[in-house]
Amino acid sequence: MPRNYPPNRYANMAILLSFASLVLLLIIVFNIQYLAIAYGIGSGAAIQSTADHANVTSILSATAAGVNALYNSILADYVVLIVSLGMLISSVLLYRYRANIFGAEAKGYVTLHGMLTIIYFLLFTINNANSLISLGTYYIVVVYAALLLSASIDIYVVFARYVFPARALTVRTDFALDPSRPYTNLIRIKDNIFSQLSGKVCVVDKHMNSVGIENFYRLIQDNLKGVTEINILTSGDMLDMEFSRNYLDCKNDIENAGAKIEVRVMRDEDSAVQHERFVFDDKSAYKVPPFNIIHKKSEHITRIKLSDAKKRFGELYEKATKYENFVSKNGKTKKG
Repeated sequence: MPRNYPPNRYANMAILLSFASLVLLLIIVFNIQYLAIAYGIGSGAAIQSTADHANVTSILSATAAGVNALYNSILADYVVLIVSLGMLISSVLLYRYRANIFGAEAKGYVTLHGMLTIIYFLLFTINNANSLISLGTYYIVVVYAALLLSASIDIYVVFARYVFPARALTVRTDFALDPSRPYTNLIRIKDNIFSQLSGKVCVVDKHMNSVGIENFYRLIQDNLKGVTEINILTSGDMLDMEFSRNYLDCKNDIENAGAKIEVRVMRDEDSAVQHERFVFDDKSAYKVPPFNIIHKKSEHITRIKLSDAKKRFGELYEKATKYENFVSKNGKTKKG
């Protein structure tokens, strides 16, 4: 099975987020150096004045008198420096995980970056207002522009994670498939259903053969970073000669993406009466056509009750046999 991983559409956002965080880090480093120089000059002038028993020259008097305030500003900016470093690290790690906003890792980094952005804004605003020596207007504009960019991306990601999927589930959960447009059907199923799945994904399809497992992978592959576990129930009658190879290739790619997958074979008596095919995760469940012809069948995909799907899956799963044990017990799978 080909390993075709298209670039994640949120990767560019992660790059912009990293750039904005780096700008904020560099500016606060510059500000610390700026304040440190002023503190050194003011302290030196005060020490020299004491040693010479003379007044500090007028051009340095304000700086010398405010050395304690400058010292406190430097300490406060070191706190901002730590915050900006956390922002940079979280944004870089977000890109490392391909910025998949449905993944558990991404959720933590997005939340962390958003909180640190707010903290940076508050601390910088307070410190700059109370500082004896403020940054120039140009630098302040750059800081707030970078903060605005960071906040915009963080807010968009939150909306994309919680609001957009919720709207999609309420608007696009029941649609018909056109057998004359198989490729279009596959894209619609992928965009409307499989791109929304996350966490633990379970499938019941007694017709899941080698073609079915291949179609399933096509549908789920772009969302693997958001999936932690996949469990599939099929029947022994559908285990053709190509199933083992396709399943092992699929399993290899899924596990490389950080998820687990297991296929179990239903008992013959359970398979005989289980005509409905369905897929579900922790949030929603859908009635689907057989995966081996999922994009070629004239049928409606409809949302079903999640609790019923979980209950039925649990009943079948407990009595089913793990695929590897089934093959070991029954020998090679049948010819397709």
